[in-house]
Amino acid sequence: MAELIVRPDADPEVSSLDGRMETYLLAGETWANLLAGQNFATNDSDTSARIEIKSDAANDKWENIYRGILSFPRGILPKAFEITSATLSLRGLAKNDDLGITPDINIYAFTEELEDNDTWIDNTQAMWDGFGTTPFSTAITYAGWDITGWNDFDINLDGRLWIPKTGNIRFGIRNANYDATGNPPVWAASEESNLYWYTADFGDGSYAPKLTIVYYSGQDSVDSTVIGNKVSLEAIRNLEFVYGGRYYHSKEGLAVYESIYHRNT
Repeated sequence: MAELIVRPDADPEVSSLDGRMETYLLAGETWANLLAGQNFATNDSDTSARIEIKSDAANDKWENIYRGILSFPRGILPKAFEITSATLSLRGLAKNDDLGITPDINIYAFTEELEDNDTWIDNTQAMWDGFGTTPFSTAITYAGWDITGWNDFDINLDGRLWIPKTGNIRFGIRNANYDATGNPPVWAASEESNLYWYTADFGDGSYAPKLTIVYYSGQDSVDSTVIGNKVSLEAIRNLEFVYGGRYYHSKEGLAVYESIYHRNT
């Protein structure tokens, strides 16, 4: 078993990035229209990023939503690996709830290909639509958001399966209880609520977002434990993974482990 810790590059990026993306309305509009996206702005060089919801002065109208984008290098991860755990950590900076909606925050897929080896964010509809809605962790509440320490998201099976065999690891960060669900918050005139975290561009980079992956690979994944004349189930599972077992999503969206012996029967 091995551990890998990766962080995005600071500006100017080389092979990965962290930043934010927002959609905004030139005039106040409905919640549905705001979520659909109209005008976009991005930044990958600020020292902080945030999720944010901002209301308009007009009754029940809205102005902005902010989301975060993270791209991590795969580092030393081999092509054949099995992740046992993954933790995405954001160093909190600030929070504000003038809107009074207690926004929470969670991790999701980010599906859109970034340009120039993941070093540049475009202002396009495709980018905005690239944020997933399936949660990859348990959301951290507004009250639980630590503004003086690390906020750790334990990545679930869906999130671990999202980590690719090749290419960079991409995650989207968004508000969970309103943005990701599509449910509008209670409106109040010209207020905002947000959660901030540090990016790789702050200071010496020690507060940069980090992804910690614990994984099995190759011979490291083989547990040769023998109890009496029986090989442990862990050994069989790991040998199957190395030599042909696999995880995948079924058509119903369920995470499935398929044994090589099951496939050969």
